[in-house]
Amino acid sequence: MLPLALVVDDHEDSRYVARLLLESGGFRVLEAGTGFEGIRIAVEQHPIAVLLDLIVPGVDGWNVARLLRADAEARGAAIIALTATVSPDDLDRALLAGCDAVLIKPVAPGMLLATVRRYVSGSDVARPST
Repeated sequence: MLPLALVVDDHEDSRYVARLLLESGGFRVLEAGTGFEGIRIAVEQHPIAVLLDLIVPGVDGWNVARLLRADAEARGAAIIALTATVSPDDLDRALLAGCDAVLIKPVAPGMLLATVRRYVSGSDVARPST
């Protein structure tokens, strides 16, 4: 079975693009449009990677990361923040909250997949055929 990733973003188009990239990279993908929904799905489904927008309704991305890191069922997921926010303070906050990496939108498809693979390298992630 393919590894599971979760995309948490309130913009449907952003979720769609991330899903397509992840699926092309060998992942099954679930989507959430709010922080609350992202937490629920992560705790119930145990994704190997979470792509997390920092500005989402309900619980913001910084708190989603913090709560996932505190949850025994979800803490092992790689958390990659995807954000249009470029403030150094916001980026530092994301890392302190528990994100493994922060990518600035728009992110190149190859960079997104390479970053996810770097943080899930111990898993059995399928490589796309060339």
